[in-house]
Amino acid sequence: MLKNLLNRILPTSPSKAAAPARAPAADDIAAADALIAVGNHQEDGGYLEQAEAIYRSAVGKAPRHARAHLNLGIVLAAQGDTDGAANAYETVLSIDPQHPFGNYNFARLLFLGGDLARAEALTHDALRAKPDFAQALILHSNVLDALGKTALAVDAMEAALRLQPDNAGAWLNQAALLVKLRRFDNSEVAVKRVLDLEPRKPVALALLSRVFSEHGFATQAIEPMRAAIDGDPATLAYRSS
Repeated sequence: MLKNLLNRILPTSPSKAAAPARAPAADDIAAADALIAVGNHQEDGGYLEQAEAIYRSAVGKAPRHARAHLNLGIVLAAQGDTDGAANAYETVLSIDPQHPFGNYNFARLLFLGGDLARAEALTHDALRAKPDFAQALILHSNVLDALGKTALAVDAMEAALRLQPDNAGAWLNQAALLVKLRRFDNSEVAVKRVLDLEPRKPVALALLSRVFSEHGFATQAIEPMRAAIDGDPATLAYRSS
């Protein structure tokens, strides 16, 4: 009888212990990087949808790999999916808050969307992590100028030009900033540097014409404007707007 009672109370065979929770699989960084390389090739060839699918596969292989999310964000931004790109960049920064390229690309996205305050903060973070990041300095200058901080924008662009002295676009931006500050002598030097790098560039010629006009050199202003119009007839429309 006691045996029967025990059999009712106790299991006749030991129960199996509950299986321990499976640990998350480690990120397969090598596999993700291999996929990213393929995705980069597709993206460079203009196959953005294919690149997106490959980057999503890379994210699946290594969900904590910031580079996978960064590349996904870049291709989503290129396709106009700003919300998706923002989510991808936010994921990058949740993994590595100091990621210079994550901060830079997110700042660029926000700048283009008009969120200047957040863009300024993110460019600061990008430059704190990578002080020699020329493209981040250029973006930082653009953000500062949009915020009305033109003198600081000039300083940032000057720093970028020390790193990239042959960047014609940066010189052109600097020339335009200097015109805003009415520093026409410096602007003339900057715009002539553009023309050394890209002779007869219409927008640079038009800016040089404006610098001469602001100086009061009306006669000297004619020739670069004529050359600008010859190179791009729409220059006259810009000048007349």
